Amino acid sequence: MKKLLVLLVLFLFIACSKQEEPLSAPIRSSPVPAIPEQPDNIIIEEPVVTPQEQVEPETTAVKEFRVVASQWKFTPNTIEVSQGDRVRIIAHSEDVTHGFVIKEYDISMQLDDNTEKTVEFVADKKGTFSFFCNIPCGSGHGGMRGQLIVR
Repeated sequence: MKKLLVLLVLFLFIACSKQEEPLSAPIRSSPVPAIPEQPDNIIIEEPVVTPQEQVEPETTAVKEFRVVASQWKFTPNTIEVSQGDRVRIIAHSEDVTHGFVIKEYDISMQLDDNTEKTVEFVADKKGTFSFFCNIPCGSGHGGMRGQLIVR
């Protein structure tokens, strides 16, 4: 009889624990706000930054070079800087009028006898750029060249 009682309790326990839950409960959702359509004639653009608004990175040091022009050479004839450096070139002629031009940086100076001229710029383009005399100064004028190397 003990066995029968244990079996009955076990049967009731199994029967009670197998009550079926509903297969699916009703789904309640909150209304989703509608996204207004954007008219076709509206174009969203990025803001345009004018040159006056552009902020150059602050650099504490200026790389300064003194260049002497004389028939028919520049001393020094090679200037090396890193990209992003602020560069100052102070140049003068020791003899006749010479020119100092770096086309890629829109630099053009006329160097008169012993009068210093200064130009300052940011070396923002990598490469090797020629500088040259653009004022006829004699028979060696065509070879009066140097180079600006920006790494």
